[in-house]
Amino acid sequence: MQVIIYSTTHYINGFQYFDHVLQFFPTPEGYVKNTPMLSGGYSFDYVYNYTDHLGNIRLSYTQDPQTGILAILEENHYYPFGLQHKNYNSDITKIDREEELKTLKETAPPSLPLQNPGYKYKYNGKELQNEFGIEMYDFGARNYDPALGRWMNIDPLAEKMRRHSPYNYAFNNPIYFIDPDGMEGMGAAMMGSGQITQQTVQNSAFGSSQIGTTAISGGVKITGVDADEATKDLDEKSSLGITRNRNTEYLEIKKGTKADTEYDQELNKAIDSGSSTIVNLKTTRNEQVAVGGKLGDISVGAYGGSRKGTKNEGTEGKIMATQFLNLNHSRTLEKNGGVESGYSIGHEILESFFAAQLGINLPGNTPAYQAAHKRAADLKGSNFRESVSEIIGGIKLIRYLDNNQIVPLQKVNFQIKNN
Repeated sequence: MQVIIYSTTHYINGFQYFDHVLQFFPTPEGYVKNTPMLSGGYSFDYVYNYTDHLGNIRLSYTQDPQTGILAILEENHYYPFGLQHKNYNSDITKIDREEELKTLKETAPPSLPLQNPGYKYKYNGKELQNEFGIEMYDFGARNYDPALGRWMNIDPLAEKMRRHSPYNYAFNNPIYFIDPDGMEGMGAAMMGSGQITQQTVQNSAFGSSQIGTTAISGGVKITGVDADEATKDLDEKSSLGITRNRNTEYLEIKKGTKADTEYDQELNKAIDSGSSTIVNLKTTRNEQVAVGGKLGDISVGAYGGSRKGTKNEGTEGKIMATQFLNLNHSRTLEKNGGVESGYSIGHEILESFFAAQLGINLPGNTPAYQAAHKRAADLKGSNFRESVSEIIGGIKLIRYLDNNQIVPLQKVNFQIKNN
């Protein structure tokens, strides 16, 4: 009789479990490893990662529990497209705190599916999926094969990069570019302090010598395939005269305009280049987005969390917040009698702006997000209506809580009757 045994890995806001046992959780310098002890308890060991300019984890080290001195756990070297060098400096070391073996022990990397996989974040800091010999990296939106130097899924923003294969990685220049989430290539930190704009990426990818950076001082930028259209909708419902600089991707406000409402006043603060926060509103036409490393359905928007800016990005001292927007959904919502698209976009920007003001917070429905959402919803002049997302018969819907009105976010071939 054949017996099939399954093992599972759970990802919970950065905490990673293997078969319901905590393995590790991340820190700014590396991660904390949960190590079983002979007594039945656990020991938490700090592991530090040394990364290069691309985010590749080159070295992991910790304190030897026996000698108290630093010991290398793992050393990695990569070919430009991410394939690891073999046969040298590639031993994996584990922490073993059993009474008889209070030392670091050399062990071979896991080879069977049911073995504890350990810490597998390597090239670009992404997790290597090596179960059953797959050997691909999970970037969030797509899977990457370092042996081929190609994505295994088509580019979700292929229409923006028409001169490149939708399967290319980092414009075929992985020394200069990275792709943080599998959605879109961008300049790596090696390019120096300052903002690396989409135009800069395209210039370099197309062979132009006009490479440069622009200092970042804060504000709101809109990226993705529908960035210009989203800016147009936002401006139509505002008194600020909002435009988008295509070179920097940041929003700008026409001089001499006046904020007529509390909503516009806060929007003005968010767009202000002197702001201590940076909001990146990423437009997408996908029905799902990768938030916190997990794919999930998107109605109108989805909060992607916030983090500290870095010196290499030119954003040191800033809080960087990410928000996703499906413009097709916001426009369909308006067309079917829901909130106007421009107000929906403004709400997505402001709740991300307010969440960033609260500091660093995780993606999803966190307490910080809930507080920011309520603050944005309560603004006078925002035209916001509280709602919940539902999926009925495969169709995404919005149900407004004030009157139970149901509005489809997608095209339907039937009529919805609201009482």
